[in-house]
Amino acid sequence: MVFGAEIYALLPEVVLQLLHLVAAVIGLYVGKTALDRNNSIGYLFFLYAGAELAFLLAHLNVFALQFSHLLAEILLLVGVLWVWSNLKK
Repeated sequence: MVFGAEIYALLPEVVLQLLHLVAAVIGLYVGKTALDRNNSIGYLFFLYAGAELAFLLAHLNVFALQFSHLLAEILLLVGVLWVWSNLKK
């Protein structure tokens, strides 16, 4: 059996949905706060919030889990590459 599957199975679906929703709201709040202070790192947090929303849509059966995971990974990769490109300046 896959590591962690027992714990994952114990959690109700609504808990997982709430977890992703709270993480997305926190990402949006931190991103807006950073942009209000003229710190462009806020865009990274918006990408993170987008990734969390992609996972939430998988739990709501809007997207297949694999497609949701792909979207989240792309958003996070764009964020990492964006930070790396700004570090080179």
